[in-house]
This record gives sequence, C-alpha cells and structure tokens, in this order.
Amino acid sequence: RRIPALVAHISHTEAVACMPVHFPDISTENGQIARCSSHPSSTAPNKKDVLVYTIDDFQSRGVCKTLWSFATLRIRPEPGILDRLMERALRTVEKFKAHDVATFLWSLSVLGIQPDAKVFDSLMSRFREIAHTFQHKSLSMVIWSIASLGLRAELRMLHAWKQRCRSEMQNMEGRDISMVLGALASLDMKGCKELAVQLSERATSMTSKFVASDWVDTTWAQAKLGVQPDPAYVNALKANLAEMVQGFRAAEMAKMTWALSALKVDLTPRCSAVLMRRAAQTISSAEPDDIARLMTAFVSLELTPDERLREEVMRRATSKMHQFPPSCLASLIWAIASLNAEPSLHFLQAFYKQAVEMQPYFTPPELCQLFLAFAKLRLMPDQSLVSALVAQIVTMLASFTQQQTADVIWAMTALKVPVPQEVASRQSKDATKTRLKAVTHFCFPAVAKDLRGSSEVHAARPCKHDFPGAGQDKVLHVRHNRRVSLDIVPPRKSRASTSHRHQRNSIEILPSADRRINLGEGLGTRPSV
Repeated sequence: RRIPALVAHISHTEAVACMPVHFPDISTENGQIARCSSHPSSTAPNKKDVLVYTIDDFQSRGVCKTLWSFATLRIRPEPGILDRLMERALRTVEKFKAHDVATFLWSLSVLGIQPDAKVFDSLMSRFREIAHTFQHKSLSMVIWSIASLGLRAELRMLHAWKQRCRSEMQNMEGRDISMVLGALASLDMKGCKELAVQLSERATSMTSKFVASDWVDTTWAQAKLGVQPDPAYVNALKANLAEMVQGFRAAEMAKMTWALSALKVDLTPRCSAVLMRRAAQTISSAEPDDIARLMTAFVSLELTPDERLREEVMRRATSKMHQFPPSCLASLIWAIASLNAEPSLHFLQAFYKQAVEMQPYFTPPELCQLFLAFAKLRLMPDQSLVSALVAQIVTMLASFTQQQTADVIWAMTALKVPVPQEVASRQSKDATKTRLKAVTHFCFPAVAKDLRGSSEVHAARPCKHDFPGAGQDKVLHVRHNRRVSLDIVPPRKSRASTSHRHQRNSIEILPSADRRINLGEGLGTRPSV
C-alpha cells in the first residue's frame, strides 16, 4: 500500500518547484489530507481520481513520512494537523523502527517543533527498546535532533545511545561524526569526554571527506568539549581553511573563529587575512551571538580588524542591538575595548539603551566586563546606565569574588564614579594585593612598555578571571612591606641564561593614608612611581 506523503497549504506551482517530480494538487478539508492520482501538471485532476485519507488511517511509517514531507519542504503544518499527527504517533509508536524514530525527531528539529512530554518520553522509551537496531546514520540523527531542540534525554536513553555509538563508530562517516560531536557539545553530557576523544580520532582519519560544515562542527565541538585535536587534524584544518572559509556564512564564521581561538591554533598570515576578509563580507547577516563571539575570538587570536570590518561590525551591531542579551552586550563592548576600536556615536546610544533594559539580568562577570571596558575606552556612560549598573552590583554583591570586586572598584575609580559603601567595605584584608592585580590588566602593560620597551610581566600565579582574555599570562610579584612593589622581569628564554644577566626593576606604589592604592585620576595617568 502506498503511503501518501502529503502537505497542507501548498499551491501546485510551489510543490512542482520544490519537488523533483510532478507533485499533484493538495488540499485539506475537515482535518483530512487528500492526494490526487498522478497526472500531468497542465491538467486539473478529476474528483474521481482523488483519494482521501484521514490521519487516523496512517500507520507508523505514514506518520513519519508525512512529518518528513513538511520538514523537507520547510513548511510548518497547521496546529490542527500537527495535533492529529502527534496523537497518531502516540498510538503507533510501539511499531516505530529505528529509521522512523530518527526521521520523526529530525523532522521536529528542522521545523522547530517542541514535542510534548508524552510524545518525547514515548520516543525515548522506544529508542531504548530497539537501540541495538540503530545504525550510525540514525544514531547521529537522533542525538543531533535532541540537541537542536534543546531537550534533555533521560540517563537510561543516553547510556543506551553511547553504548550503541561505540559499536557503530567505525562505520561513521564525516557528516555523522561532526553531527554527533556537535550534539555532545551542545548537550554538555557528563561522562562523554572519552567518547568525544574517540570520535575526534576517527575524525582525523576522515578529514579527506569533510565538507565545510563538517570542519566547523567538529572543530567547534572539540573546543567546547576541551578535546585537544590531533596535530594531523590541525595541519589538515590549516591547509583547507583558506578555501573552505569562502563559503562560510556569518554563524559558521563565528563558530570557526571562536574554535580556532579556544584551541589556540597558530594561524598563518594568509589564513588570518582570509578570515578577516570573509568576516567583513558576512557580518551584515550576523546575529548578536555571532557578532560577540567573532569579536572576542579576534581578541584571543590577536587579530586587529581593519577599518572596513570595524565599520561593518558597528553598523550591524547597532541595527541588532535591541536583540542583544546581557552576555553578548558585555562580551562585545569588552572586545571593542580590548581591540582599541572606537565605537560610533549611534552604536553607543543603542548600547546604553539596551544595557539599561537588560540591567536586571547582568551577572557579576558581565558587570566586570562592562565597567572595565568603559574604563579602557575612557567612556563615561549615561547617568541612568551608571546608576542602574551600580544598583545591580549592590544587589548581586554577595555573588562577587574578591577579584571581581577589586576590578569593579578600580574601574569606578578610573571613571570617577562614586563607589558605594557596601562595595568598598567588602574588600578583604588582602585588598592591596587584589587591587594591584586589577591594575595590571590595563595600567601595568603601558608602564612596563615605557620602562623596558618589550618587557614581559611574570608572576607567582596567574590572574584568573571569569571572563575571557583579561589578565591571562600576567602575574604579579607583591612584597608586603611598608611599600608595595611591582616587579618587572625582562623576557627570558631560560632561567640559567637570564638569572645572572638581568637585574629586576621595581615600580614602587606608595599606599595612601587610608591604606588603599592610589590609582591616579584615570586610565591615562600612571600610579605614583
């Protein structure tokens, strides 16, 4: 019996344009879906040729194929038809085969339809029952669909999936591997690190068959999961990067650039130039998350956008500013400050307005990013924004770490913003050392450069932050005597060769009367030396 693959609300012309063969006229009436018998597209069908089926007549395969047809044509079914399909799926789910489960979930993910709890639980139960029959393609479709829909599968289902995935790993091709790795990274599954490493090793042997999307998903997943790729994979990536980037869209550009920065891939000048050029070409269609991710990646990769790219970023960010969530707002302004870019007036106006609206949702790391960025750019925001952000800091003060508190106080001091008593009183007895760490983020590199040219700051332990790029690889030596000193150590290749040749220079910062560090009037002035 031929199962009709039918869709609602498609005209004959649209159907013929979408399908590789002549597709008959389709109509719906009273919850019924009708299919005409085959006929030339130029002739109208006869009523006697019309076969009408109700959804209640569909078997399991018919339900899956009908939903697959909607997904393939990217047409969302009417609520009435969708509800009937879901009801029928519940009644026939015990007859679903492996391909049916995978197809049904894939169709839901493509259409962006969230299944209700009963449907999803039934599908997961059916998966556990027939997990041993799943092949590699169906396995990748299932886990990718669950991740795309943002659903949380039960542990028993995930355990069965991982066991079957290990059995089918040797049969997986490039697209299967990239889909599975991307899904694992999106789901943030516990206990999947070993599986991700095995999949990455398999990916290294399949790079010759990778297309651009496979490179993006695999590299991004490795960076997100903290899996260090094989050197052979990195070499193949760098060899193909310049060519594959030409077909990237904005989202793919952002994901790949962020992954390269997270994996600390050493790019060639040619690859860097190609990335910057393609970023300028695609930024006009970027979403807020793509813009923020791209700019922070440039900071980590130490790539300086040219004037054209900076203008395109400002223009696109300004037009999409009303959609920026708090995390993207903070990351974007911090990246702009770190790249020493000059934000436009229209950008700042839109940014201030959106930041005021998002004020209740900023977290401590994001508040730190905002104030440090304002201080770095020497920008004094609107009084309404400053008041809103300071109020948010006071509200969330219990969640601030000592380092975050020190950074906020330092930035407020640089901006001449009054520090609330609640914030100032939270300083620990070791506040001097903590405040000096904050100074190194913005003031100290300039001081070190003035004194030694290309000096490098070494430290007893790294200054760690909850936001990217701040204070990395810069450490501080502090001696708690009457005076607090910052030690500048020149670059060294080995301890044996430099310990007896170079002398250590100290910048002594005198504490003020209230035992706090005098940070000067602003970012442009150095501390008392």
